[in-house]
Amino acid sequence: MRLIAFAFTFIMSTQAFALKPVLFGPEFALSPSQKGLSSHAVWERMKMHLIGAQPDGAKFTETVRNNRLALDSPNGWWLSWYWDRGSMEVQTMPMTVEQFKHFENDLQDAIFVSAANELYFPELWRGGGHINIDLENFRENRLLYRNFIADMLNHNELFLGIFNYDIRNATPHEAMPIEDAQYNILPQLFEPQAAFDILDQQLHGEASFETMTEVFKKHIRGYSFSFYKMDKGRIEIRSVRPQASMDVWIRQIELIEARLKYLEKFTTPIPYQQRVQLLGNPWLNRSLPPVHPQEALKSFYTYVTETGLKWQDHRDYLWPQWMWRQNENVPSELEIFENSVWFLNQEAKAKCERHLGVGT
Repeated sequence: MRLIAFAFTFIMSTQAFALKPVLFGPEFALSPSQKGLSSHAVWERMKMHLIGAQPDGAKFTETVRNNRLALDSPNGWWLSWYWDRGSMEVQTMPMTVEQFKHFENDLQDAIFVSAANELYFPELWRGGGHINIDLENFRENRLLYRNFIADMLNHNELFLGIFNYDIRNATPHEAMPIEDAQYNILPQLFEPQAAFDILDQQLHGEASFETMTEVFKKHIRGYSFSFYKMDKGRIEIRSVRPQASMDVWIRQIELIEARLKYLEKFTTPIPYQQRVQLLGNPWLNRSLPPVHPQEALKSFYTYVTETGLKWQDHRDYLWPQWMWRQNENVPSELEIFENSVWFLNQEAKAKCERHLGVGT
């Protein structure tokens, strides 16, 4: 009865809300390809290109934002940079997916091309690439907030090889050790289920956004996504490989927005149930995701296609070693997956549904 009461309350408290345009903020990580390269040279190159080389009316303006050097575009957006443990991190004004699409070419030129001219490139094996999401929709729709967190925990493949596997800087919650300083021990068995039990059974949907956040902080340890920047108006998805281009960034945030729209349709709490099994002790081998690649790819395929998006648009930024052939005569994990009976059946089903107009 308590769960029924909770679900009813949540339905009543969220049904009037429609998803508002979601603002995303990037943290592009660019690293020098050789020692001795200065990040200031990259910034000077940006200034030279975006201020000196632009015609009147299209020149950027150098300024300072949040104590960081920044460049303001005459079109209304801006970018800023800072130095973080050997990488140059570039942030932009938070924007919607459509705004990023509109300015994609300008952003690609201003950030990635300018950096490449100074031999700075996205480095796949470093941290960075964080995706920040504004909280407005979560503050108004607490069920969406609760289900978004549960969904990210359920699709644990996202942080175990898909978006990244960064046990040093963005440890998945299930890989958090009992004591962080000891790497040769089994992970602590934190139980996020406790958070959902509290919210679903005790609070009856009446918890404020702030109270829900405190419950998550207490019961969900790990740094794949952070609750600790809520005071800045954002939740940060930390375990994301540095994006190779604006195109990759746009497809990733488009996927997250599509996932939010998918979750918005639920009028009751979704179950907490992780989809991919953790294999072995991640602290004994911190360089490889401790999951079966085929299971991770299968779960991510579901994550993408449930939203109505196409797998083909999200298959190129996965864990690199799953996409590479370790031996020219042995297919990669991605090739094995895309030639599996399960995958071929799913693709055939999707093609048939599109032909029949199912869900349109």
